[in-house]
Amino acid sequence: MIHIRLPISTYKEVRKLLKKGLPITLSIFLLICSLLILCFIVEFAVTELEKSSFSEIIVNYFDKLTLGLIEDKYQKDVEIVVSTVGDCVLGSDDRFQYEGSFNYVFETEGKNYSYFFSGVKNILEEDDLTIANLETSLTNFNKKIQKTHQDNPFWFNGAPDYTKILKGGSVEAVNIANNHTHDYTEWGYTDTLQSLTSEGIEYFGYDNVLIKEIKGVRIGLLGFNELGINEIGTNFVKFKKEVEESIEDIKDKTDLIIVSFHWGEENVELPNKNQIVLARAAVDAGADLVLGHHSHIIQGIENYKGKHIVYSLGNFIFGGKHSLTDSGHSFIYQEKFIINDGLLIGNTPNIIPVSISSSVDKNDFRPRILDGEEENEVREKLLERSIGLKYLANDIPVDDINSIISARQKICENKNIKIEVPKIVEGNTQDDNSNLVNIEQFIPDLEIDTAYAKVDNFTGKKLYYDDMPYLRLGTAKKLKAANEAAKKLGYRIKIWDGYRPPEVQWLMWETCPDPRYIASPLKNYSYHNKGVAVDVTLVDAEDCELAMPSKFDDLSERANRSYRFASEEQINNSILLEKIMCENGFQGIFNEWWHFVDTDASQYGIVDIEKVLLGPMLGIFN
Repeated sequence: MIHIRLPISTYKEVRKLLKKGLPITLSIFLLICSLLILCFIVEFAVTELEKSSFSEIIVNYFDKLTLGLIEDKYQKDVEIVVSTVGDCVLGSDDRFQYEGSFNYVFETEGKNYSYFFSGVKNILEEDDLTIANLETSLTNFNKKIQKTHQDNPFWFNGAPDYTKILKGGSVEAVNIANNHTHDYTEWGYTDTLQSLTSEGIEYFGYDNVLIKEIKGVRIGLLGFNELGINEIGTNFVKFKKEVEESIEDIKDKTDLIIVSFHWGEENVELPNKNQIVLARAAVDAGADLVLGHHSHIIQGIENYKGKHIVYSLGNFIFGGKHSLTDSGHSFIYQEKFIINDGLLIGNTPNIIPVSISSSVDKNDFRPRILDGEEENEVREKLLERSIGLKYLANDIPVDDINSIISARQKICENKNIKIEVPKIVEGNTQDDNSNLVNIEQFIPDLEIDTAYAKVDNFTGKKLYYDDMPYLRLGTAKKLKAANEAAKKLGYRIKIWDGYRPPEVQWLMWETCPDPRYIASPLKNYSYHNKGVAVDVTLVDAEDCELAMPSKFDDLSERANRSYRFASEEQINNSILLEKIMCENGFQGIFNEWWHFVDTDASQYGIVDIEKVLLGPMLGIFN
């Protein structure tokens, strides 16, 4: 039996031609092809007739033919789930008190290698690849490297058979480019690599490039230590070039590249500028995921050009300290990659909050998955540090970043304020009015001039570093209707402010703590923070603002509706604006002629736009 398969694209082109109308020659050609196919079917039917009915044969044959064509043309999507964890010190510093140490716990647990990962193994064994940062030597060699140039040095070491801990925890690969794998000289480093190999644990870092194939996908893993071996430092320019060239060297040999950095400073919540430059350079060079270590506490995550940069995973199984740093908070970072025909077509992050200890008052070196309030606390912490990172990465002045972080801290501390996280929708008829909509897209002919994205406002500072063209859908519908009403009179509405992040309310209040003009965040915040208030005016056909009683943001009597200082023209224009807005579902306030509130405002809570936008993008809040 002979099978002839034409590419599926040929069939698609034939269908296109049939719709357009075919020339006679092509029609004859297709007729001949049809007769040939019919001959093949008849030949197949004769040989199989005794087994099945003729109709069954025809159906089965075409099912197989169609399936074969599809399989020939289209590769199936391959999903690869990678889990990553932070600093793992499987051992201790021999100067530490023995009782309570990693080695002590190992002994008291009956030398049970599976103890340490037992609280998280069910997560790690379900993925395709688990990566850890192995920050210790595993050797019986007892000579330490000299660290006289360091202020407070540590030497971490564990027994060679501690590699069984990694094996039992479903860790397949470890980064060895850090400041502790050489603690016991080059001999100890070599012993560590041999111990890993003997247990089937693969490693990468320094000159060790790991290319690992999983489900037909070639994954390249690279590790770099910015601190240098024994923390002797590196030349930043040369180091960056080395990173870029190393990634370039494996691009043609891999489908997915993961880069791990040991960098930065210990116990700081934000990375430094060099880390941001390095991480972004790695992505620009071809890295698909960047991981960071060394700070011993969790730092933020950045989405850069669609790729994720995890600046610090914090500690994980950390024998380097008996107490809990940063409340013991850490997380398993997972990312699901979708590969098709060697191309990355999708990547989805997922955060699994953990404590590095199953005990709340000491480190017992057994991480546990968190839930409830503890889980939310880690997610909130990671989000806040990611927000600070976002501003730092965009070159926002440090003082302004600190002000924003301080303001957001006040929001987190106030448990009496209802925070909502609505979805951002397109504004279709089935969408709930409580969701947010981008008014730039929802009302295309609306004039938008975001006042607080510039320094020309009553605070004298730039308050918005992101576009904030959002409103509740219900409010946006009313604003759209008001704009249509204004257009019938030859005008359009111009908006200066809509949704306002709650942290900005704090910054405004600190500048002007006067409730006549700035709603107090100590009480119920502003309707702007709920996405149901707008600051607007009218513009004419030439986009010129109509004369009004005062400038926008004039926090004085000139702005109120007594109109004591206004001309007749200004009064009439203000009254016209108020009429248009109120007839379409808004109400004004006395002290600001430009400020209008949705009449349905009372049913809504405060919106945290960072949880709406940044949280899902980074996998922190889904």
